[in-house]
Amino acid sequence: MRPGHGAVRLVRSATVALICTTTAAGAHVLGGGVVPTSAVTILFIAAAFITWLVSSRRVTAGQMVGLLVLCQVY
Repeated sequence: MRPGHGAVRLVRSATVALICTTTAAGAHVLGGGVVPTSAVTILFIAAAFITWLVSSRRVTAGQMVGLLVLCQVY
């Protein structure tokens, strides 16, 4: 299996999206904010789509930080 195709690509993109989403939501909660479930769901779907687009190649640490920043902005 090649990492940029099929189920491997889907798992990679979902994993990165989950990491970014939970980190962003967790930071907001730890900062005293409230995070609605609908916002987390929308954020995860958007992050999963973006990471699926870039997951055909290796995701670098810089790209991961960039996605995390995008998740925080939302």
